[in-house]
Amino acid sequence: MPKQRYVILRARPDQGTTDIASGTKSQFPERAPAFWVDSGELTRAEVRMLAGETDVIAVAPVMPARVVAPVRPRDRRAATRQRKPGRRLPSRGAGAKGLTRDSWGIAEIGADLSTVGGAGVRVAVLDTGIDANHKAFGGVKNWSQRNFTLEAGMQDTSGHGTACAATIFGQDVHGARIGVARDVRDVSIGKICRNDAHHSTDTELIFKGLEWAALDEGVQVISMSVAVDFTKKVEDLVVDQHLPRRQAVSLALEAYRATVRMFDALMDTIRARIPYDGGAVVVAAAGNDSTLDFKVGTGIPGAADGILSVGALQEAPGDTDGPRIVPFYSNTFVTLVAPGERIKTARSGGNLTVASGTSLAAPHVAGAAALWWQYLRESGGPADSRSVVGRLLESATSANIAVSTPAEDRGAGVVRAPPA
Repeated sequence: MPKQRYVILRARPDQGTTDIASGTKSQFPERAPAFWVDSGELTRAEVRMLAGETDVIAVAPVMPARVVAPVRPRDRRAATRQRKPGRRLPSRGAGAKGLTRDSWGIAEIGADLSTVGGAGVRVAVLDTGIDANHKAFGGVKNWSQRNFTLEAGMQDTSGHGTACAATIFGQDVHGARIGVARDVRDVSIGKICRNDAHHSTDTELIFKGLEWAALDEGVQVISMSVAVDFTKKVEDLVVDQHLPRRQAVSLALEAYRATVRMFDALMDTIRARIPYDGGAVVVAAAGNDSTLDFKVGTGIPGAADGILSVGALQEAPGDTDGPRIVPFYSNTFVTLVAPGERIKTARSGGNLTVASGTSLAAPHVAGAAALWWQYLRESGGPADSRSVVGRLLESATSANIAVSTPAEDRGAGVVRAPPA
């Protein structure tokens, strides 16, 4: 077998610890658990030798990944006609007449009634970049941006990263509220997706983005709407290395398992930092791969231990106040669900747009996590990632979800913002 590229998770000592209350770095000698992401072209023999090094936590072949692209309106309409003949998807907020209406997801999770807005919480978005000049981000005071691709510039050519970020912390546009945590002022934007047609990425870029956000930036909330692409890994082995498909599937499965273990190990390290800097809540979209004929389980990173996997929720048919449903495309075995169908948000280049998919649901949970961070800090309780995740799961509700929805499709229920 020829050499292939591997990503290596290594342990490293941190440079001091961070005081959770003030956010400042201390100079005490106590070391917080930390990691750094290495990579290289290796043979299998070299990988076996590498695994014996004392600082190596995990090793995995680099796997292709992609942005969790929004679901196209044409696909949604076709599927809805098959499922419920004569019914149309809700149109709230679409078109010029709905320009000044709040995104329906804000009220759905109770963010409109919450007395906190995410003040003092730093949020990271690992995606396709951002249109930082959009009026939705006029409230951000402290920007940190980093491009992990080999392409120049942070421009968001797809608009995906801009839409996700605006759903988390965007300011009102044209009088319409689109952001869950509007008081977030400290933002870290990691561009991990390329500008190609599929806005591709890979696990090396994802892991390096997580290292930067969790350790270098010290954020409290990380949002990702990307998915590891197992099928493409198989095709790459067949086409590029001319392997028989059966062997390619076996090798891709081996790489997938190793990648899951690496995500698990990385999350273990982030959780181990809770006594030092509070840790970070990591949120990921479940994916839009399910169909009317079969359900697809949440892939990685969402399937990794400790990452909150988020499925989509849509309004009742006919735009009524009836029970909400999980749309057909939302992947199953999720942690939580959140509004993800016809979400009003910022469009790269200016103005507003409406988009659907679990990639829009995940930012609702990230925004709610920011609200809970502030709420717990101000209430005098423990403000760390474990406490925030606990509140997110405890407060979630299935009361307004159609009773026919399987438990694995709704998880703990619809995410909720802190109470007034």
